[in-house]
Amino acid sequence: MGSISMAINFPISQKDILSIHRVPHAHHQTKKPKNVIVKLSSRILRDNVLAAFRKVKTLKTDQLGLTGSTMTVYMNEHLTLKKKQLFRKTRDLAAIHQYKYVWVRNATILVREQDGDTAFAIRTDDDFRKIKSPSKGGNKSPCGGSTQHTQ
Repeated sequence: MGSISMAINFPISQKDILSIHRVPHAHHQTKKPKNVIVKLSSRILRDNVLAAFRKVKTLKTDQLGLTGSTMTVYMNEHLTLKKKQLFRKTRDLAAIHQYKYVWVRNATILVREQDGDTAFAIRTDDDFRKIKSPSKGGNKSPCGGSTQHTQ
């Protein structure tokens, strides 16, 4: 964590880290490294670390002194499998309907159609009805079935 701390210009001490472990991939054939889960001492600290990471925009493994192929480093909130699946479906549906933003904040999936619009939360598959089609008519949703969106 020390090299990441320096790269994002945010101090993280050993006492701030409660645990670190790797989790296996759902697809065992992947050649990507396993994800690393870091549990920090508080949510405020977690949010501040994530905010500092976002300011950096892009972080590469070679910037952290890691050898091998240079890869982009990602840092996100850890989601449950159910929430991760909901997030994936939301991203897919938002792309179909040409929404510009889908993100997670405090384990809540948020969607915004375009700059300046109000963001709304997706908590269950039922919330997909909030995502309206840019054109008239129904479209296939990623969770199966046809959805009809009205204004």
